[in-house]
Amino acid sequence: PLDALNVPPLDALNVAAIAEQYSGKRSDGAGGDHPNFVSAVPLSPLTLASLYDGLVPNLIKEGPPLALYLGIYEALKSLLLRNTDLAPVVCYLAAGAVGECVGSVVRVPAEAIKSTRQADGSVTVAGAVAEHFRDGRGRDNLVRAWSVAIVRDVPFGAVQIALFEALKSYLGGLEHPPLGLDGGSFVGEAVLGSLGGGIGAFISAPADVVVTRLIEQRGETDGPTAMETIDDLDDLGPVDMARAIYAEGGVAAFFEGSGERVLYWAPAIGLFLTAYCRFR
Repeated sequence: PLDALNVPPLDALNVAAIAEQYSGKRSDGAGGDHPNFVSAVPLSPLTLASLYDGLVPNLIKEGPPLALYLGIYEALKSLLLRNTDLAPVVCYLAAGAVGECVGSVVRVPAEAIKSTRQADGSVTVAGAVAEHFRDGRGRDNLVRAWSVAIVRDVPFGAVQIALFEALKSYLGGLEHPPLGLDGGSFVGEAVLGSLGGGIGAFISAPADVVVTRLIEQRGETDGPTAMETIDDLDDLGPVDMARAIYAEGGVAAFFEGSGERVLYWAPAIGLFLTAYCRFR
């Protein structure tokens, strides 16, 4: 998919921001965005190339799940619109949620490999696969991550496409749309897709932090963190992980890397839904 090729650097910064907080290497020790981390990245060719670590797993992470998502979305949307009296926006939400739920089964294992590569560039793809699949503990950790990924991906998938479809239909019915924005044009679809993607990305950011931290806990940590007060770090479940994150920085800690997440997904979903409308 085009979005997986065009915006991996922002995704890498998002994962690195969350991983940096987890490892306890942040200089300020607080939650929130990472202005110091991002501005400290040297713009050398080697560093820029490292932002594309995890590109192949990212393609695997996005391609098959998106195919499942759209296939199920279109089939279920048509079924609901034809056979129920539900409002169209409810049909969009339900179809998007079910499609994303199925797609997440494929997405989470690939995301674990991608995040491991981005958090530690010295780990090979084969090493990342072995880390998460070679024993029962790694596989159990993926199941825990998937249980939270559902909470992240289902509302994200539902909101992004429901907003897009609803606004597209609304603008299409206006004789003089605001700002001359035609919902059926290439630019209009890109803007509406970006809006849906950005809003969906922001509201699902807290669950994304929990998922990333569940994935990252499979490896070893360096330095003291607030999580050292909790026994058996490598076996934290979703609820305990959420408590640990809250203990580190309160509510703000759940939005760690949210700026990078929105900057990643807004243009990515804009490209994705524009291409989707061109070919459907």
